[in-house]
Amino acid sequence: TNDYLGVGLADAVITRLSNIGQLAVRPTSSILKYANGESDLRTTGRNLGVEAIVDGSVQETGERLRLTVQLIRVADGSSLWAETFNENTADLFTVEDSISQKIVQNLALRLAVDERQELARRPTLDVAAYRDYLQGRYSVFRFTRQGLDQAIQYFNQAIARDSHYALAYAGLADAYTTASDWILRPRDALPKAESASRRALKLDDKLAEAHASLAHVLMNEWRL
Repeated sequence: TNDYLGVGLADAVITRLSNIGQLAVRPTSSILKYANGESDLRTTGRNLGVEAIVDGSVQETGERLRLTVQLIRVADGSSLWAETFNENTADLFTVEDSISQKIVQNLALRLAVDERQELARRPTLDVAAYRDYLQGRYSVFRFTRQGLDQAIQYFNQAIARDSHYALAYAGLADAYTTASDWILRPRDALPKAESASRRALKLDDKLAEAHASLAHVLMNEWRL
């Protein structure tokens, strides 16, 4: 298994689904403790206060990717949808698209035109940059000194591959802001975090993650 792919894809799908007004989607930070898959899904769903939960596993072997995903109704534990994807590793975007769209279909949601466009929009077309971004997000969520150092490297790699990747700049800002608490001096890290978050907003002023990243920086600078 590849932990970074599991957590990273979950984070990416959460980001997409959060743009749908009819859904209240729990943030990645709230589901990390369930990532090992040991909890009962209905219990997990009740603890999170949700009506449905998406569960999945991912394995990568060479250039092949195997994902098993299911959408479960928390009330009775019934399966609303389940599917296995066997794809080339270069088709991560296609898998993410399919998961997001099928969740919407099986929840019988009717989307506005802008919501459909946002659901289908890809933040980057560079698969390698996308993998770096997933690695970066996973590394931040480890909340270790090594993880934060690696996260900064991964986000910078993603930006080097695609200089218009707004989400990668937002991720970099989060990594620097979090790192300012314990591995970097605030006076060194926070200006870099603010610069990255403002660059993300310049590229996409509607990106929620970028606004949140900037708010995180300003909070740490006591610019409440």
